[in-house]
Amino acid sequence: SKQVLKDNNTTDPSSITSLTLTHKALSDVSCLSEFENLQKLDLGFNNLTSLEGLKLCVNLKWLSVLQN
Repeated sequence: SKQVLKDNNTTDPSSITSLTLTHKALSDVSCLSEFENLQKLDLGFNNLTSLEGLKLCVNLKWLSVLQN
């Protein structure tokens, strides 16, 4: 999550509403639980087997998990 905040030039996870995290070799998304205002999330082309870590992202309206 620290890298995501740095890449988006912010220290406030609640200010981020859209993320593209494709081709990152992610196997776990629990670090995204603090981004409670996420509305759009692209997790394509990773190594995910569970989306349990997103259960607190209640504002999510669009999710892509292609090729996991």
